[in-house]
Amino acid sequence: MEASYNDCLEREHWRQHPLFAEKRETLEAKCKQHGLYCSGGKHELVKRLACKQSSSPPAELDQYSGDISTIPVTAKEIFKLPISTLKQVLHYYNVPTIGTKDQLVLRVLAIRTGTKHLLFERELKSIEDLLGVTERVIQEQIKAFALEDKVLYREREYQRETKASISTERPRESASRSNEERQRSSGLKIPVGTSLSNLPNIFEDLKNLIEATREANREKSDMDNIEDITTPRTGVVVLWQEGDSLSGWDPGWYTAIVRSYTETLDEITIENVSEPGKRYSVKVKESVKEGTLKVLNVHCDSDLYDKVTQIGAKINVRWSGTEVKGTGWKAGWYTAEVQEFDPDNDTITITYDREPTKAYKEAVTSAISKGEIRLKKSIM
Repeated sequence: MEASYNDCLEREHWRQHPLFAEKRETLEAKCKQHGLYCSGGKHELVKRLACKQSSSPPAELDQYSGDISTIPVTAKEIFKLPISTLKQVLHYYNVPTIGTKDQLVLRVLAIRTGTKHLLFERELKSIEDLLGVTERVIQEQIKAFALEDKVLYREREYQRETKASISTERPRESASRSNEERQRSSGLKIPVGTSLSNLPNIFEDLKNLIEATREANREKSDMDNIEDITTPRTGVVVLWQEGDSLSGWDPGWYTAIVRSYTETLDEITIENVSEPGKRYSVKVKESVKEGTLKVLNVHCDSDLYDKVTQIGAKINVRWSGTEVKGTGWKAGWYTAEVQEFDPDNDTITITYDREPTKAYKEAVTSAISKGEIRLKKSIM
C-alpha cells in the first residue's frame, strides 16, 4: 500500500515535466538512444531521460498540511481534486489509499464531514456474516457426522478359496467404502478437535477483533462534527427559534457559512447565506447538544442548495406530464415560496403562487440533481 502511494506521488510529480507531453513511443526511442531501460511507467521514462540530460526536476508537489478547511465540503468539488491530493489527505488520516477515484472521493468526504467511523463498516459486516455462515456449516457437518449410520466390516476367521476376479486383479480405491462414507469424505473437513461445545469459542477472537475495530473507529470519530463546525468556510445549518434575536425572521433552519472560531469562548461567527455581510455568534457545543447547529452535508450544487433552502426564497419547480396527470395542472415550471427547511430529511416545504393555501414537500438534493428546481430570477 505504501509503495502504491509513493508511486502515485512520484507519477504526479513527473507529470509536470515538459517531456511528459511526448508520446510513450517517443520516450522509449530516446531511452534506447541513451542506453536507458524502456520498461516501467511513462513517468519513470521521463525521470530517466531528465536525469540523463541533467534537466531540472519539476517543482515539488504541495503537501497536505492537515488543515481540513482546505478540503471542499461536497463530493462534486472533491472529485475535481487530483488523485495524488486525495491520497495525500487519506494518507495523513491513516485511511487506505487504494481504490478507484470514486472510492477515494467518498473516503475524503467522510473525513471532511466527520463520518470517518462509517468507513469500511460494510466490509466489517461482510466478515461477520462470513464467520456466522462458516460456524453454522461446521455445526451442521458435526451433527451430520454424529447421526450418520456407521458401516461395520467383519472378516471371516477362515477364508474361502476364491478365484481371481476383476476386483482382485484391478482393485479399485474405496471399493469397500459405503456411499455415505464417500460423501462424507468429499464434504467439508471438520477441524481437528472441533466439537459443538467449543465451536463458538473458535471464532470468538475474530469477533472481538471486529468489535474492537468498530469501537476504535467510534472513539477516533467526531460524531458531532465539532471539528468541521469550527473550521472556517464550512457550511452549517442553524435553527432559529421563537425568541432568538433575529427580528423579522421566521423560525426554522437557515444555512450559513462559518467565518471564524474563538476557542476560548467556544463560539463560531457565522454569516447567513440570505443575509450576506451580517454576522452572528453561536455557541458550538451548547448548540450541537441542543440540536440547533449541524454541518450542512450537500452532494449537489452547494451554492444553489444554500439559496433554495432559505425560508422565504422564491423558486421555480418543474412538474412533468406524469406528475400533473389528473390534477388540472399543465406540465412546466411553477413559482413557489419556501416555507420551511428540514435538513435532517433534506426537504423543503413550499407553497405555490397559484395554490397558496396548500403546502408541498420537495426533496432538495434529488430535485437539484435532476434539474427540477431552480432559483427564481429577480425582475429588478
